[in-house]
Amino acid sequence: MTENVKDLLTAESSEREQNYDLRERAEEVVRCKSGMKKGKIEIFSNDEGQKLLHELQLHQVELEAQNEELRKTQIELEASKFRYFQLYELSPIGSLIMNEDDVILEANLTSVTLLGVVKTSFLKMKFSAFIFPEDQDLYNRHHRKLHLSDSPQWCELRVKRQKNEFFWARLEAKPMLWVDGKRAYLTALSDISQSRKVEEVLQQSEARFASIVEDQTELICRYLPNGKLTFVNDAYLRYFGKKREELLEHNFIPHIPEPDLSMTLERIKGISHEVPIADFEHRVIMPNGQTCWQHWIHRGIYNSKGALVEYQAVGRDITEKKIAEAAQVEIEHLLIHSQKLECLEKMAGGIAHDFNNLLTIINLNLEMLRQKMSPGVCQFNLNQMEQTLERAIGLTKKMLDFSGKGHFSPKKVQLNDAIRKSVQRFSPLLPKNVKLSLDLDENLPYALVDAGQIEQVVLNLLANGLEALLGNSGNLFVSSKTLECSESFLQTARREAKASPGQFVSIEVRDTGCGMDYETETKIFDPFFTTKFIGRGLGLSAVLGIVRGHKGTIIVDSLLGRGTWIRVLLPVMESEVNVIAVEPPVKQIESTSLKEIASGTVLVVDDEELICTLCSKWLGKKGFQVLSAKNGQEAVELFRKNAEVVVCVLLDLTMPVMSGWTAFAQMREIKSDVRVILTSGFSEEDALSRFGQDKPNIFIQKPFSLDLLGEKINQLICSGKVNQ
Repeated sequence: MTENVKDLLTAESSEREQNYDLRERAEEVVRCKSGMKKGKIEIFSNDEGQKLLHELQLHQVELEAQNEELRKTQIELEASKFRYFQLYELSPIGSLIMNEDDVILEANLTSVTLLGVVKTSFLKMKFSAFIFPEDQDLYNRHHRKLHLSDSPQWCELRVKRQKNEFFWARLEAKPMLWVDGKRAYLTALSDISQSRKVEEVLQQSEARFASIVEDQTELICRYLPNGKLTFVNDAYLRYFGKKREELLEHNFIPHIPEPDLSMTLERIKGISHEVPIADFEHRVIMPNGQTCWQHWIHRGIYNSKGALVEYQAVGRDITEKKIAEAAQVEIEHLLIHSQKLECLEKMAGGIAHDFNNLLTIINLNLEMLRQKMSPGVCQFNLNQMEQTLERAIGLTKKMLDFSGKGHFSPKKVQLNDAIRKSVQRFSPLLPKNVKLSLDLDENLPYALVDAGQIEQVVLNLLANGLEALLGNSGNLFVSSKTLECSESFLQTARREAKASPGQFVSIEVRDTGCGMDYETETKIFDPFFTTKFIGRGLGLSAVLGIVRGHKGTIIVDSLLGRGTWIRVLLPVMESEVNVIAVEPPVKQIESTSLKEIASGTVLVVDDEELICTLCSKWLGKKGFQVLSAKNGQEAVELFRKNAEVVVCVLLDLTMPVMSGWTAFAQMREIKSDVRVILTSGFSEEDALSRFGQDKPNIFIQKPFSLDLLGEKINQLICSGKVNQ
């Protein structure tokens, strides 16, 4: 028996059962209305009318029961239709059924509304007619996948609405059998325009964020608490010379020297809810060995439960800033040092000047004392006093050399000659356990220097090297060579003596002594600084002053326990025109003594009263008339009144009220050929620099002797104006 026959017989049996049940219910209703008990219905067989009435009553009850069932079925059908309309027709998602040829077989109201068409005209159309032209290929691929597969397929594309408007739609289709038994496709149609816009905005936002992050010059990275990197921007990769795959999911800590590394780890470890940011700077050793400085800001990132999940760090290179700050500190230090040095120079020059005045008084008194005493009387004491006086004069000379106001007489000099003379003078002082070696370049160019001052420089450097041996055996090396010095090379020179790039003659003194640490090396040219004992320390200060006065510089290299190497660089003489012309000496008049020419008046001008007194007394004994003044203003007034009889003026340079150079200018206005001997505790070069083209006739540096004073007066009176 076929399945259809079985189903038909089953349906007929069910219908008979329903009719039987209906008849039973009808009989029960009639019985109740007629008052009969169940099973007691009496049928009057002889009365056909009664039978017919009974049957009619049964049919009426059956019809009423059937009508009631129909009403219930109708209500359920209406409810079912309503649910169908709500769930299918008014679904928020459009529903379409299309056959294999893409023809629309069925569509709900939502899909019709989405597409803006009338349902009657919509059915039997191909759905591809609603696809945006540029997305046709995408839809065709989607349709082919449905043909080739029994699994659901989806795609997102643009679909046409009325008036040529398009919206973004999502199609989700799965195969099914249609009522005709053929293959069809149930397709869900969703409008995703709004979500698409949100997605586009999100993509644009992410793109902008990525662009901002990647275009930053700052180094940006994110890493897990275990140190594994989860993100690095391009600037980070470029800076460290790494590839992204070398860093992501790896631990990477650049070479950070101690103590910076410990500080960095400690600061990151200290990040918490209360202190969410760590801001610090540290050094980094790059692969090429260069030390760079970086500034980093690390921030902790926490989840909704408050647990630390990640760190974000933003850094930048601050090497140039650090170099600029260090340079600024160096400039400030140099400025302070320069100001300090300038004050020391002024103080040293002033003290030397005042000392020379005092030494002049002592020297003149000693000289006059010798002239009064008989030979041999207190000779030992006088000699001791004169020796001490010479030492004091040497000390003031060093102070003037340090201040740059020493007496320089630059000439064209072959520096090897000055070096040999210094070594020759120093050799007798060498102990037997110290060896002195010379290595001189015989092809040295000439330099424009004061040979005596350079000899003093070499002697001081040798003495310093000998002291560095601390009484032990060792070696001293003296050499000379020509150097072409660039600006970068000269940066290593002493900051107190800066020189311009060019060609230099180098005088080098090296020892194998105890050497110096950095702190000591920075102080060795400071006045009165010494590592030996108190009271020494002007030797190297004088060296610095002499070298500065010659526009040279000094480079010091020392290593503790290994020795010291000092190079004095002096500029090479550019041409013969740079040589200062030395005037021929004034012709000596040996046959004429001062006493023989002593006539007329000498004006003595000095703010030191004892110098005025001693010189006036001595000149008076020689036969001169003497006038004295304690400042320039008094001297000008005296000269104005006695100009015709004054044969010579002994004029001090530095005085209160009116200086010597101002007094000299006013005297020359009174009498243009006035003869003037200028005296000063400063050097000749420094003293005469205060004057213009018109200078005094003769210069005598204090302290001077009476014999020298007499000699200069003799030259001036007998030979007329000199040094004009």
